[in-house]
Amino acid sequence: MSHLLFCRKRAGRQAADIDLTKLFSQEYILSAWTLIPAIVLLTMVMLKADIKLTMIASIASAFVTALFLRDLGSIELCKILFSGYQAASPEVGRLMNGGGVLSMIQVCCIISISCTFAGIFELTGMLRRLESGIAYLGAKAGVFLTITLTALATAALSCNQMLAVILTEQLCNKIQPDKIKMAASLENTAIVIAPLIPWSIAGAVPVATIGAPQSCVIAAVFLRMLPVWGILVEKVLRKTYPTFS
Repeated sequence: MSHLLFCRKRAGRQAADIDLTKLFSQEYILSAWTLIPAIVLLTMVMLKADIKLTMIASIASAFVTALFLRDLGSIELCKILFSGYQAASPEVGRLMNGGGVLSMIQVCCIISISCTFAGIFELTGMLRRLESGIAYLGAKAGVFLTITLTALATAALSCNQMLAVILTEQLCNKIQPDKIKMAASLENTAIVIAPLIPWSIAGAVPVATIGAPQSCVIAAVFLRMLPVWGILVEKVLRKTYPTFS
């Protein structure tokens, strides 16, 4: 979001002249009480509670907090939950309008289609030759570097962050069988690389939503630094500990 705001300034949208604190205070109650859902979420994560229960608890605490802090009834809050939030201020609306269950229908369809493709690839064995080549590259160049290159290829070809994650995991689970390490690697590669691909919906849709130029990805330094840092760390570890994998 920070690099998109940066690009709005460069695009001449007058975002630099807006006092964001004053602007958001017109729409939101900037109170410490609003931290309750985040505290509930972080507490349950640290307690390693089930993810579904964690999400339900956080949503429920946010609902109750909104009932007490905002002059909204339960019916109005339920409408926001399903149809999304609509800000009264046009400036805030450009950034914050949307959300809700209905907005997730398209995402659910994309995930379903992505999983379908992934299942087809796995059951038909279409990716076996690639898997053997990736295993060879992983042994020579390093696991994280191989996962990064695979994520770059899948993100560029699939134009879809979810499918890039699924395909990268399928192609690289032989060289990284540890599920926790694989999850961390996917988070630092496929997840952050997909928005950097100009034709990927992970980056194109948010950029188009706020009317920023496509060149705004230049400012997304953090997204590029994560995989680069992982590659450098792996290279140092492989040089220091030859048996590192």
